[in-house]
Amino acid sequence: MKEAAPPQGHATPQASVSATYVDLMLRLAEARGVPATTLLRGLDFPLAWRHEPQARMPMRPQFAELCRRAMALTGEPGLGCEFGLQAQLTSHGAVGFGYMAQTTLRTALAFAERFGAGLRLAAWEVEVAVQGDAPAHGAGAQPEVRVMLHERVPRTDLYRMSAEMVLVSSHVLLTQLLPDCRKDVSLHFAFPEPPWHARYAARLPRCVFDAPLNELRLPARWLDVPLAQGDRTAAQWSVQACEAELAELKELQLAQPATPDDPWLAQVQAWLVPSLRGFPSQAVLAERLGMPVRSLSRQLAARGTSYRAMLLAAQQAHAEALLGEATLPLQDVAQRLGYSTVANLARACRAWHGQTPAQVRERLLKGEVSAP
Repeated sequence: MKEAAPPQGHATPQASVSATYVDLMLRLAEARGVPATTLLRGLDFPLAWRHEPQARMPMRPQFAELCRRAMALTGEPGLGCEFGLQAQLTSHGAVGFGYMAQTTLRTALAFAERFGAGLRLAAWEVEVAVQGDAPAHGAGAQPEVRVMLHERVPRTDLYRMSAEMVLVSSHVLLTQLLPDCRKDVSLHFAFPEPPWHARYAARLPRCVFDAPLNELRLPARWLDVPLAQGDRTAAQWSVQACEAELAELKELQLAQPATPDDPWLAQVQAWLVPSLRGFPSQAVLAERLGMPVRSLSRQLAARGTSYRAMLLAAQQAHAEALLGEATLPLQDVAQRLGYSTVANLARACRAWHGQTPAQVRERLLKGEVSAP
């Protein structure tokens, strides 16, 4: 019997993962004696789709359940690290080919910012920044590149596994492009060192735990080193291929009717996350969604909301999450929320909670208020 073709738009773009990642997770489990059919039972994803480049699996609940089953049935709690170590350039499909075709690490990272989150990182937003000679880096520190991950979805029990999958695979991808940079890479995880880390430490670069952010760092001097496999023609082709894939996903998303759990509105919320430069402006948000600003305004108005209303809600939710990070300075919290000063942040906190940012943080750390 002929297997059904993968449906176009099997999942929404902000909440789905490529079949290549499904296949990799299945292979890791199979190598440990767990049949793929067992992992896929009841997940509405036929086995044959694992090899279909256009197929996608919803991140929640299907891919999340697949990961939970894989960890439970293999007995390997460090499966996120193993996934990252086994993810080769080809595991990322057209996006991986695009990385490989770039001529320098600088252009590869720009490519990652442009396409990584939209096509491959359902749970994370990627931000790349070059920093150096700041007090936090110490006197005489050399400029460094920071590839930072910002959460696009609420945390679950898979948060740590997801961060390991993305950061470790990013390290592997980077060292495939620039093998000599391995000794200079460091991975920073925003959680305590897990018990299984010792088993993977020899295969990983320097790891820092309990960090403020999940991020990869390396010296900025690597940015303009030519990549051995760089090809300008292939790089241009990969941009066109990724643009086409992203446009198709967005068109499918917009074609879905509005519901109480509106998937398009969820996509807008997923892009409204703070970076080191604050929240995206309405123009930037419209660009990420692949539509003119006026179309974005009309779509939001048709759903009874606006960019301003969604921004205020996102600022409040993320303020509580950032204030829950005890070591993050209030100035940094204000900056990442788009406030020019701590005083502006304080005014917002008083409007939300009737308290100062420091008082809200104290309550969060005491567990009197639950951070989102």
